[in-house]
Amino acid sequence: IPVAEFADSNKVEIGEWVLALGNPLDLNNSVSQGIISAKNRNISNGARIEELLQTTAVINPGNSGGPLVNLEGQIVGINNAIATSTGRWAGIGFAIPANQAERVSAMLIEKGRVTRGYLGIQMEDAPDEKGVEVMYVNADTPAMEVGLKEGDIVRRVNGERIYNRRDLLTAIGNRLAGEEVKLSIIRINGEQVEEKDLNVVLAERPSEETLSQLNIPSRRGGAQISPFFQDSPDLGITENFFEKFGFSIDTEAEVEEGIKVGTVTEGSEAEKAGLKAGDTLVQINGITITDEQTILDGFANVNPGDEHFVLFQRDGNNQFIRIPQ
Repeated sequence: IPVAEFADSNKVEIGEWVLALGNPLDLNNSVSQGIISAKNRNISNGARIEELLQTTAVINPGNSGGPLVNLEGQIVGINNAIATSTGRWAGIGFAIPANQAERVSAMLIEKGRVTRGYLGIQMEDAPDEKGVEVMYVNADTPAMEVGLKEGDIVRRVNGERIYNRRDLLTAIGNRLAGEEVKLSIIRINGEQVEEKDLNVVLAERPSEETLSQLNIPSRRGGAQISPFFQDSPDLGITENFFEKFGFSIDTEAEVEEGIKVGTVTEGSEAEKAGLKAGDTLVQINGITITDEQTILDGFANVNPGDEHFVLFQRDGNNQFIRIPQ
């Protein structure tokens, strides 16, 4: 049986013509055209590895899981999301790069699950794209074992230049547990600037749920609820809490993952952002939604002044919105 070939998605160029195939709105065997409008897009605020291709090819519910192909018929990506406030195509679609899809599928066939490399640090972008600054080293992790310290700046992984957190997360996460990598770092001791290479054997990345439960000390003292945000007030799962954002949840609705939205208040921030009754909350600010408590944790998992990033499902499609604090 003839099968489609994967292209090397690293070689896909912005402006390149592509076709999206699938069954949008239950219209079988549909094809739409567009271009690659951006690469390496991240549509979540959490520490997820995405590197999505952005395309102008029309993608609607029913396209997810279908191929995005180049003009040679090779698969460059797997359609998986759109940016919209209406639930329908608004000019921006996303696809998982073929290289990532191929790597993940091979891992599922071999191991039955996806595993990623793990270093074990909390980090921030260093100024002027000089690298990634280590803010905290988690206990009993590869980073601690090789002596990585707070204040170190990671510049390269196996010679590959690191400019920001997304670069480092991808460089580590796309490798396997047990793989050794060379970190090139800068360490400042007083007035001395020392360049060092550290050989690190990666561990297996814990689940997002496990990572969200880590108790990481804050530079301002005390403890944080999760490693990805500064101290936040306890919002509490109360009627007032839901009134603040303008929606309720239906905990009795049966869904494979997440929690169903019950009602959305007219004129609320949730409605303005595009949330609708019947949507399924999947993630809030990088926290996977499994119950009411994770909704609390999700809305707390944000830096002061930032918007809340909400990932949800509608008609089988992953979509995202941003809700002001």
